[in-house]
Amino acid sequence: MPVVPSDSDRETLAATSRLIWIIVAAMLAAICAGYWAAGLSLDIWTCRYVVPIVPLCAAIAWFYRTRRPDPWIAQGAESVAQVLAILLAGTLLTYAAAAACFPYRDHELNATDIALGFDWRAYLNFVNAHPWLGLLCHGAYFSIKLQPVLIIGALVVTGRFHRLRQFALVLAATLAITIFIFMFTPAAGAFAHLGLTAADTPHFTPSMTYEQLKQLDGVRSGALQVIRFDQLEGLIAFPSFHTAAGVIAMWALWPCRGLRWWVIALNAAMITATPVDGAHYFVDVAAGASVAATAILIVVRMPMPALRRRLPPLSPAISR
Repeated sequence: MPVVPSDSDRETLAATSRLIWIIVAAMLAAICAGYWAAGLSLDIWTCRYVVPIVPLCAAIAWFYRTRRPDPWIAQGAESVAQVLAILLAGTLLTYAAAAACFPYRDHELNATDIALGFDWRAYLNFVNAHPWLGLLCHGAYFSIKLQPVLIIGALVVTGRFHRLRQFALVLAATLAITIFIFMFTPAAGAFAHLGLTAADTPHFTPSMTYEQLKQLDGVRSGALQVIRFDQLEGLIAFPSFHTAAGVIAMWALWPCRGLRWWVIALNAAMITATPVDGAHYFVDVAAGASVAATAILIVVRMPMPALRRRLPPLSPAISR
């Protein structure tokens, strides 16, 4: 028999949901203030295919919470709305943070790699010499766009609604910490810093090379003042958000025993691909993992005991 959340569970979930929406509202306020201060603006028309998903999912959640009660649909729809809102707001905030124009820190980041014994160029050459490894890197690196759907779906089906709320909170905390660090520690990326071109990787085409740098430089110089939703790029090098997202995914789905090791393998591959496919320094990876661990610790230690309770799984086939 599926386990229906008790009244106390519903109260806890509702309270946590309100907290998440407050955080989203705070992020939107920060975008307004940051864009005004930086002289940036948004091309609202370009968001017509993505942003409406947030109120649509919120409306579905309201309907299945109040009119035709179904906790699985309600929790799933609201979580999609919240996670999408957090990711979009976080991405937009990186442009305001970039406009602070603190000096690039590529020299220090690369020097740290060297001091720790990491040879970034040798790692790139190894991947380039094995085309199949380059394809694996591409696939693993791209999976960051699909994994939120997997996480939400698995946690909804298994009835782990509190974990689902924690996931959204951890994601928001990670973005907040990451963006704050990025503002003071911007970087052009390993490809740009080392002056590499496509000729240096004839058998491997990294996902991130110079396109994000064009936007980063454009925001810093004032040449880019209108931000389009259909041209958003990941501007953050240090700490690596890809790495942070990988750690969060492994933590979020750890209770789902049927998915646990598949998710660990996928995200281990994504993190391994991050230096070359994302043009990250190795120290970026370490910092990203540290940020994610810090965010997880903050959320799980929040003074809300009910957040740490887990509902029994709804689908033994998935949870085991």
